[in-house]
Amino acid sequence: MRIFSGGIEKVIYLLGMSHIVCILRACAPPNIDALLEGFCKNAPAFVDVDVYEGVLPYRVRAASIYIGHVAPYWGAELARQTEAAVIGMAPGFADFLNSIDRESGRSVMFVFMGGEEYFNMSMTDYQPPCDFYMPWHSTLPILPKRQVIPLHAIEKHVEFCLKKSIDNFTAIRALNPDMQIFNVICPPPLPKEFLHKVDGIPNSVQENSFRLKCYHLYVKTLTEATSRLNIKSLMPPPIAIDNNGMAKPEYMNDNIHGNTLFGKEVLAQINELLQTRCG
Repeated sequence: MRIFSGGIEKVIYLLGMSHIVCILRACAPPNIDALLEGFCKNAPAFVDVDVYEGVLPYRVRAASIYIGHVAPYWGAELARQTEAAVIGMAPGFADFLNSIDRESGRSVMFVFMGGEEYFNMSMTDYQPPCDFYMPWHSTLPILPKRQVIPLHAIEKHVEFCLKKSIDNFTAIRALNPDMQIFNVICPPPLPKEFLHKVDGIPNSVQENSFRLKCYHLYVKTLTEATSRLNIKSLMPPPIAIDNNGMAKPEYMNDNIHGNTLFGKEVLAQINELLQTRCG
């Protein structure tokens, strides 16, 4: 463990799936492509990241647990909660989490987990067309000529879709009981008129209000689950969100991931957290 003049060194751990890329591009030099390539070629492990001077105040270590990177080594399932107090883990995932430096109690982790759950749900071409009412976002209307699905049924569906992500968070907390951990929420959906037309997106894209409700329900379910684990959530930077609560296109790399500009704004949030809560 390295020592600096203020005592034992604090480490910032960045752990993520695809949403971590814009953060790494925003904080690291141009050779970040070599780091991302390494994620694809090697078994998942935390690696040191040489960040731009002044971007983050402490040593940075990053790792990818994107399904395409972990499945060849650990299988498709990292963790599974089978009982209230029982969480099973792939052995490689457990070893990986045990590699985290816990000795100083000063390290902090930012986790970028999932995000595709709400996107897939909101982009499905449901037949017959459906909608649901969300009381805490009553300004988002039920669209005309839609089959109305009870909210509790939608909530159960979202819980099912998020189980893997929540189980992963449970495993992370189980092996790091005292560490400060933050759940970094992915950006909201792009307005319909700015969506990139790519394979897998139906011609009859769901309306903005429906897609935004799916996002809000995703956020509510995930943040409540992580809160029970004493994991705080970091919402997307307000500057990247329009007046309707949707992502501004200039902050998006594609239909779901933020770009480097978005990453810079998240880094500003992380710095603020490091000063106010993790100092």
